[in-house]
Amino acid sequence: MVELTILGTGAWIADAKKKRFGPSVLLKNEGKNILIDAPGGINYQLAHAGLVANDIDYIFLTHHHPDHTSGLIQLIGEMYITRRSAKSQLTIVSPEPQKLVRRILKPYKSTFDSIEKLSQFKINFKKIKNGAQITGIGLKETGITPCKLNHSKTNEDYGYRFECEGKKIAITGDTAYCEELVTLLSGTDVAICECSHVQKLPGHLTAYEAKTMSLFTKKLIPYHIYPGWDVKKEFKGFGNIHVAKDLERIKF
Repeated sequence: MVELTILGTGAWIADAKKKRFGPSVLLKNEGKNILIDAPGGINYQLAHAGLVANDIDYIFLTHHHPDHTSGLIQLIGEMYITRRSAKSQLTIVSPEPQKLVRRILKPYKSTFDSIEKLSQFKINFKKIKNGAQITGIGLKETGITPCKLNHSKTNEDYGYRFECEGKKIAITGDTAYCEELVTLLSGTDVAICECSHVQKLPGHLTAYEAKTMSLFTKKLIPYHIYPGWDVKKEFKGFGNIHVAKDLERIKF
């Protein structure tokens, strides 16, 4: 069984009214837990979903901006403190993994035994290439293809397309409109698609653009939502756009 948990639908700015957590999704397939992005406090949000850090087998990062990665060291730290088993290798799939280590993990090196081998368990870093299916990470029945998108001039930004048990799922991360985004979403059963605001923000989709993206998927779930606009009202009447609540589960 394939299961999606929408851990967070929010963005960089906290939403005191809607209480949206940062942008993050959990995909369960082949008995493995795959986390897509790790915003600050992710270990607490996993706890709200009934999981602990050591339940996570894979972490996929869309890019290195703090609202997608600032919880990574918290997550690894919890694994370290709770003495994750040496048999439980953690795989981190990321654009430019060398930069990830230098920017985000290396500053904490003195906190742990080492960067790539924390206590008993090892971290395997997997570099991605645009359009090349990800292999060699132990997921034999899950097809995963990264798609380079258009968000930042200083960071590589990717969305991921997962094919599990005949279902096609796209998760965008942050992006402005681009043809590659259409390719990523086309023919999917579910697309978890960034939709920051009704107004244009550089490197992001507007609500209008998200409505257009809904033409390419059976169901579009907006996330990376900034406060200050009525999301449900904006998408009212669009039958295949579902405004999800944080921690909502979708089973296939």
